[in-house]
Amino acid sequence: MNKKQQNKRDELIKKLKGRKISDIEEIKNYQLQVLNPNAAAADISSTTIYVCIPAQKAIDLKIDFVRVFGCYTQDLLEIVELLKLCEVNTFAMESTSVYWIPLYDILTKNNIDVCLVNPKKYRMIPGRKNDTDDAIWLQTLHSYGLLQGSFHPEPQIKELRTLMRHRDTLVHESVRFVQRMQKCMIEMNLLLNNVLRDIMGETGINIIEDILNGERDPKKLAMHRNFRVKASEEEIVKSLQGIYKDDQLIVLRMNYEFYKFTWQQIRSLDQEVEKMLLKFPLKQEHDAKPETLKRSKTVHKNSPKLKTPLENYLFGMTGVDLTRIDGLGAQSVLQIVSEVGIDLTDFPTENHFASFLGLAPRTDISNGKVLRSKTARIKSTASLVFRKAVIGVINSKSSLGAFYKRLSGRIGKLQANVATARKIAILYYRMIVHGQDYVDIGEKAYKDKQEERKKYIFLKKAKEMKFQVIDANGEVLA
Repeated sequence: MNKKQQNKRDELIKKLKGRKISDIEEIKNYQLQVLNPNAAAADISSTTIYVCIPAQKAIDLKIDFVRVFGCYTQDLLEIVELLKLCEVNTFAMESTSVYWIPLYDILTKNNIDVCLVNPKKYRMIPGRKNDTDDAIWLQTLHSYGLLQGSFHPEPQIKELRTLMRHRDTLVHESVRFVQRMQKCMIEMNLLLNNVLRDIMGETGINIIEDILNGERDPKKLAMHRNFRVKASEEEIVKSLQGIYKDDQLIVLRMNYEFYKFTWQQIRSLDQEVEKMLLKFPLKQEHDAKPETLKRSKTVHKNSPKLKTPLENYLFGMTGVDLTRIDGLGAQSVLQIVSEVGIDLTDFPTENHFASFLGLAPRTDISNGKVLRSKTARIKSTASLVFRKAVIGVINSKSSLGAFYKRLSGRIGKLQANVATARKIAILYYRMIVHGQDYVDIGEKAYKDKQEERKKYIFLKKAKEMKFQVIDANGEVLA
């Protein structure tokens, strides 16, 4: 592509982003070079798939260049046969709900490169909208190389992601059952939530099971108090002097059984996750450096229960100890890996990775002025994990904690949270891609470096303005 064609292509992309092109024929006026001559595209819905093949191929084969298919497996196989007949090697489609997944899977298995497009970035033709025009529009844009595909992890990571997302759903469902149990107990004036931080801890579970087994004596129920509970036994006795109701006890029992069943499913899922982790190729042996791996002092009850510590699996898969980054525990790292994978070559630089996560500002400039500078609204589990990791560094004595405190006083807590999450994401990227070990320099060393930086800038400005700087001891600094 020569410079003139490149300039026209860039101009067209700008107009596409500005929604200023309203007709497919208008593209031809730019005389762009066709980059994907054997490109096809499809508009997908819940019942039909409109497939647009290259016009010249359709003329040669004497068939319609837009054909309608159903969504059954047999229809998908017919689409593959049509694409092979037309010698199509690349295929574009929108990520519409979950309807695109079966077609995507069957196309990739047949070695057809799929460009999965975010419909928010490439709007269809304004005005009269129909499925046929949508398919033609996508095929035209893709043939000229104007579509940018979405990130899609490798199949093994997709399987792990499915299990981890389902596990997260089950954990949230278990919380709903606990809330319903708490509501039943409050209606019976059993104020266990006032004396226990977690009613589903050891003490709370023992008390609830005794209540469901028919025990009503508050003193006997309070004997289940664990020594770590801050509330005294007398306070627990007062909280358990309730007004028992048969209807609420029935609902309480059902929700408790649902809660136990949900956690049985979660633990069963943990075993499947461990089996899947064992299938990943190792960069390091699981027990290569167990004594140097960072271990969490406290184990959260929602953490996966595995035979081998999760830190060992993650170290074996990635070759680095990602839990050394402040704010990232083993479970957080597992969630990130299940979303973005281990191979980050799809992101050329760390800035591309931060932008993908929605942690980089999107600056809009007009007439040389910055109109707005905000991060994009992206629904990403990995991005959410990085943002939550900031909570663990806010009050820490680490360099990341000092970084957050320095920014929060200057730009506010919300912006500082995003900036710190971006910094954690970049550290994650560097460790994965470059194999760099992260060593925290600490809060004091970070502040010293900032003071040295301020001093350097001050002396540089003084030198530019031809000022002489003398310190308190009379020594000339500049």
